[in-house]
Amino acid sequence: MLILAVVIVWTFIIKGIALWHAARNKQLGWFITLLIINTLGVLEIIYLLWFQDEESSGAPGAGATQTSTTASPALAKGEETQGER
Repeated sequence: MLILAVVIVWTFIIKGIALWHAARNKQLGWFITLLIINTLGVLEIIYLLWFQDEESSGAPGAGATQTSTTASPALAKGEETQGER
């Protein structure tokens, strides 16, 4: 009974992570496949390791937004301008 509980928890966790990545990467085919097919995490691990976009692979700084280089330094720091007061 304990093994079954561990397998269920493992499946929910890995499936959730894989579905989240597929949705963020706008990979509808992978999302539907991962949602329907239950492989006890095997297909999810394959997706996470080899098929997700490199930009959102979970690496530190991946997918981070950068401020525009044309904005003034005051706007980049979040300071108010005269028109906003």
